[in-house]
Amino acid sequence: MGVLSRISTLIKSNLNDMISRAEDPEKILAQSIVDMQDNLKQAKREVVETLAQQKVLEKKLATVHREAEQWEAKAISAVQGGDDDLAREALQRKKATDSRASAMADQVGIQKDYVDTLKASLSALEKKIEEAKAKKGQLVSRLRTAKVKEDMIAAREVAAGTHKALEDDSAFAAFARMEDKILHLEGKVEAMEEMSEASAGTSGDVRRDLEIETKLKQLKAGTEVEDELEAIKKRLSDKTH
Repeated sequence: MGVLSRISTLIKSNLNDMISRAEDPEKILAQSIVDMQDNLKQAKREVVETLAQQKVLEKKLATVHREAEQWEAKAISAVQGGDDDLAREALQRKKATDSRASAMADQVGIQKDYVDTLKASLSALEKKIEEAKAKKGQLVSRLRTAKVKEDMIAAREVAAGTHKALEDDSAFAAFARMEDKILHLEGKVEAMEEMSEASAGTSGDVRRDLEIETKLKQLKAGTEVEDELEAIKKRLSDKTH
């Protein structure tokens, strides 16, 4: 679960817990705002940490790129010295470094997308908190008005001798909660079944497919090294003519 999802769940659970204890609605509204602000601070710290991880990955990627350039320079030096075997070895190292750089570049891209998503979610959360603050006063006013009207109606009923206790609907509320829990559990089980079926349908020949793919990549890498070696020789030959 992502940090913003955890925060949303935490806010809801705290609010539901206070409601279940039948506390003063005004206190619930005030406490919910405090909880939102505390969790907003936590979310901001998470965004900063994620951005810091992105910066670290970018620095590592730059280092790998420099390493690849150094291996290419060594290959050129080997060709100039007439040692093709040494040049091939250097190009093999360069090829492996390029692969690491490609994988790391993918990680940097994913991290950037995640940071952007967190920033957007954080901005939306800040806006919702401001809206909640503005609405809090209105809700408190409406609550007080409703309580006054309720007391007035009860007083009139007492005076008329028709006052009745409100029916206890806790059984209905408990029934509804249990129904929601059952629906949630059924949905979870269905999701697990779908994931299990999907996993079973694709696990058969995965290892063999990976072996074939690895061999094909090795063949391709060898050809690319030879091509790059010939390209270096051609560049050096062109410079001497």
